[in-house]
Parts: sequence; C-alpha cells; structure tokens
Amino acid sequence: MQESLDWWRENPLRIREGDIPYESAVRALGTSDAPVELRKQNSSRWTLYVRDTDQVAVLSYAAIFSMADDYYSGNLIPTGQPLPEDLPSERIERFATWKCQYAYAFDTAYDKTLFNLQQMLEEYASSLPGFNPTGLPRREYQSGNDLAYTWRYWMRAPMFIRINEGEVRPPPPPHLHPWVIAAEKRSRIYRANPGRPRVFSFDGEVISSIENSDPDLLQRGDIVLVHFVVSIVFTPSAWYTELIPVELVRVVPVLRLTSDALESGPPTIDVAARPALMDGERIGGTLIII
Repeated sequence: MQESLDWWRENPLRIREGDIPYESAVRALGTSDAPVELRKQNSSRWTLYVRDTDQVAVLSYAAIFSMADDYYSGNLIPTGQPLPEDLPSERIERFATWKCQYAYAFDTAYDKTLFNLQQMLEEYASSLPGFNPTGLPRREYQSGNDLAYTWRYWMRAPMFIRINEGEVRPPPPPHLHPWVIAAEKRSRIYRANPGRPRVFSFDGEVISSIENSDPDLLQRGDIVLVHFVVSIVFTPSAWYTELIPVELVRVVPVLRLTSDALESGPPTIDVAARPALMDGERIGGTLIII
C-alpha cells in the first residue's frame, strides 16, 4: 500500500494540465524550485497560487479513504427526511447556512503526512510579512497538536456561499441535489456553490463517474487521489488551514489491495532444509537452561 501511495503522491493524473503534487510543493515553499506561493487573497484568506501567476493552484495528493457524508447532499437533511445513521445529529443542517458542507475524511491513524504538511505550511505562512498581524491564535480543531485527534483528516467544501450586497444571484446549476436547490431558493443570503466536489474511479485507462463504477461508492481503505485548493482562513477569533476538495478519484480499490495480499501469501519454509519440530524429538548437544 505504501508503495502505491508514494507513487500517486508524486504522479498526478493530469500533471500536464497543471495539477501539482501537494507534498513536494509544500516542502519546496520559499525556495527557488517552489511551484506555488502563498499570497493574501483578501482580508480573511491567504491562498496557494501557481507561482508568479494569479491562477489558484490545484494540488494533488493520494490518501486512504475513511468516510464521507452523502456526495450530493452533504449534511443538509430537510425536515421530514430520514436521518443517515452515520451522520452525527449535531452536524445536521435543515436550511442553507455556512455549516452545510460536502465532507470527506481520510485515514491518518498511521500516516500523519497530511498533518505534517499542514504544520509545515503554517510555519512557512507565519514567517511571511503581513501574515496574522494582530496575532490571532491558530484554531485548535484539526491543528495536529493533540495526537488523540490525528487519526482522521477532514476536507470540506462549502455547500452555500454568502451573497454579497448588490450581487445578482445566478440560478442554481441543475446538477446539484434537489434539496440543495430548494434550500437556496428559500434563502435570501446564500447561493448554492456550483463547485460541488465530484467523485470518480480510474481503472488505469479511463476515468468514470463513481455512480457508473463498481462499486459505486468509495470504500474504506481505498487509495483516493484528491484534487484540492488550499487556503488559510482568518475569523475574528482565530485562523486555520482548509483543504477544499475539488475532485476525488479512486485509483486503487481496497478490494485489489486485499486480494493482492491474499494472493501473495506468507513465505514458504523449505522443510527439507529446516524440518519442523516433532513430538518426542530428542535434541542433541548441550543446552543450558536458565
């Protein structure tokens, strides 16, 4: 598994189209080889851009899938609809709000690289002129400081975006879930985010939408290539890093990893060279019993 993770982390699916390996990009920050740079986007956000351009960087990283909310409706559950068993009640939202999200979690129980890279990015950001001039604290959630909370890493994309004063709200894209469209129509201050993360599978040659794949859901343990954008966000009380997923691609199914392990089997002992112990066998030579 680690060999597959390492390979996919350095080999984006669409490197010619500009996708950038996340790990090597973060490790190169501040050097002449860095493909990205962290710049102030506005008063509340610093974002990674392709170096010397105004193009937001799309980063690529391979991780082990753990769990997700519904791919199409996230944690938005209108009143009267059945509640998913695996969605905590405190995360359920009934109406359009900033708390509505498309959320995906990745297993970091043994591989803490996502947290390590986040800390490297934040250390670099803290060295930049003009970053955090008021000395706000880093939000503790998903900071990586407490190892008890580093067994899973969440990436989230907003389901709704606040409408600026005077902004004309475009109609919601038809590809969004009916619940999302209905919630937007009931809201006067939010519009639906057209950039819902899309989920795919890759069979080595062809990309397929996850609903046209078998299995048609990501499975715990799948190796997934995530494409995302990175920002550091400032609130009135704290700041934090967010990795916003754009696309997720299953590149190695957990079933293949499992079958490969079973097919390889344990090593075979040559019983002619090293016979097995036998009941009643007499051991020659002198043994010292302690």
